[in-house]
Amino acid sequence: MVTKNLFSVKTLLCTLCALFLLSPQAGAKSAITEKDMPADSLAPASLGSVAFATERLRSMAEQCRLDGASLSAIPVSGKDSMTFVYRGRPLTVKKNALGDISHIGYWCFPQALRDFNPSPVYDFLERYALELDLAGQTRDIKIYRDQMTAKGDWNALTAAGDINDFSLRKEGLKKYYFNFKRGGRSLQLAFACDCQLLMGCDAIELERNFVRDIKRTAPNLKLLDLPQPESATDSTKQQANYRVLGGKEYLSPSIHNSIYLRLEKAGGKKTYALIADTMKLVQSVGNMLLTGISKNHVNVALKVDKYGYACDSLLLPLASLVTFLQQEGCELYFGVKERKGDDVLCSVFALQRDYGYNHVISFRVPKRTLVQGGIIEARAFCYVPLHNVTEKFLNLTPSR
Repeated sequence: MVTKNLFSVKTLLCTLCALFLLSPQAGAKSAITEKDMPADSLAPASLGSVAFATERLRSMAEQCRLDGASLSAIPVSGKDSMTFVYRGRPLTVKKNALGDISHIGYWCFPQALRDFNPSPVYDFLERYALELDLAGQTRDIKIYRDQMTAKGDWNALTAAGDINDFSLRKEGLKKYYFNFKRGGRSLQLAFACDCQLLMGCDAIELERNFVRDIKRTAPNLKLLDLPQPESATDSTKQQANYRVLGGKEYLSPSIHNSIYLRLEKAGGKKTYALIADTMKLVQSVGNMLLTGISKNHVNVALKVDKYGYACDSLLLPLASLVTFLQQEGCELYFGVKERKGDDVLCSVFALQRDYGYNHVISFRVPKRTLVQGGIIEARAFCYVPLHNVTEKFLNLTPSR
């Protein structure tokens, strides 16, 4: 299996730094359960046109003989699920906002726990427990290959009864530690904060899914919580008629998430607005790329670099690109390489802490884009894993 996890720490650090310097041109129960027919006469799965977020989930649905019509009936929400049964144990199946089946696994964790302490680990462990059963005699090989350090009984996840003990902690961007006890059984796990492991995809499939999903993302940007002129907090800095929000650094002091505001008068009332003019070019470009907001319509001519020197090219609204990154739960950071004539060469680093990956997107933004909109060029390296990088290198500290 091709995997970015084979990168050495040195190679990964060099890659991240080099990318910054590259320009774009470079619920309810189902009606049918196992109990309704003998185990040896279960009909083959008929999935029809059901879409799956990953190939692994499609394979699992086939192995568990899930019914396509029932899968299609699952609400599109990411939280609601329909309960199926496999080997006498309840399965939970979910569908994401794009309409794809995004989770299949044994039901292990109540929604109240998920809401109290949100994490992708719940879906991962539910899916992984089912994967181990499906692996049969090769389950020990799978656990070894996935570098899962386990102590105790895996059946604790699916045992009957109340949860007697639970803890989940994350060591920076590197590792998860899980402790669980239910029905007299206990399980302790340690595993990498690795997007490929948690999502159940190799690097090639992740790159393919990136292109597939970003094409289907409609603009739906997060609303900016702009401060009122009379409110000043410790998390903002004020200088005359200007204010800076954010101010966290990533990788280096020149890469940050600062949003620049200007005090403006409209209808006799003062309000803060995003700076978006050519007189403050770098700040305006940063605002546009970090928020997806522009005065005029901006499209991105995006090249996605893939394994084997392959490349996918697509044209999409900047607002769709930023919406996609926001919906993935990424923190966005902006850095400038240089100004080249009337163009700004820069990069956006999209950090996903819970899954331990980075998207690195390099842009070439013409000055005229701020005034009249148009097309900007970009080049993306997606799902770069971070679990092997030292915490010192990835330290984020407030700076602005």
